[in-house]
Amino acid sequence: PRAGEAIEEAREAGEQAALAQALVAADSAQLSLGGGSSGRMLEALSIYQSLGDLSNEGTVRGNLGCEAYLAGRWDEALEWFAGDRNICQRAGNMVGAAIAAANIGDIYVKRGQHAEAEPVLRDAIRVLRASGFNDGAACSELQLARVLVRRDAFDEANAMLERIRTEFIALGQSANALEATLIAALAQIRQGKADSALDLLDRAAAAAGESGALLVPQVAEARVRALAAIGKHAAVAAEIEKGLTAARRLGLRYEE
Repeated sequence: PRAGEAIEEAREAGEQAALAQALVAADSAQLSLGGGSSGRMLEALSIYQSLGDLSNEGTVRGNLGCEAYLAGRWDEALEWFAGDRNICQRAGNMVGAAIAAANIGDIYVKRGQHAEAEPVLRDAIRVLRASGFNDGAACSELQLARVLVRRDAFDEANAMLERIRTEFIALGQSANALEATLIAALAQIRQGKADSALDLLDRAAAAAGESGALLVPQVAEARVRALAAIGKHAAVAAEIEKGLTAARRLGLRYEE
């Protein structure tokens, strides 16, 4: 409501920069509540373009990419993130460009385009680490670790996962720490160590508690792989149902 009031006041005053800021704030708030109106972001984008404000134009393009990503429109999201990256580079904002690249790499990983994802993620990580944005770099390393596991580069993946898991714990980011453990468990499954992977998943999920709610579908899917690998087929259907129920309740279409 307050952002809506700010929008009206900025319109009446003819303050374009303030209007764009209010439009972004209103839509960002709505997006965090499970909705969003790209119309407001597009209006803000138009304002920033008219003002020649490259930095904020890049930010809005990134926000539009996130909206499209969450809605499952990944081709559109890639276009917005690519535009964000280009604008940030033109503005000299290399950290912003790296964040956009990390978002592109994330989509590539989820689509199984690992050859395309790896160089994009490595470059983003390099810039983010150099800038001191370490939690952002660690999140990108999670995705890079998935790529390494898929191509059976287990030593590099495990070393990376252990390092960033420790980093996430120190930062108090237990959900991200759980994801690092989840990927390590997937590596164990690929190496024929399904029993130890199940134990690892159970202990990590218990440690994360409620903070790991968004990862319940992914944990269930990993458990399905492990259970199937050791022949416990009777337990597989229950895990699939658990994962599907959580994914649908949380609106996680990719996980579903």
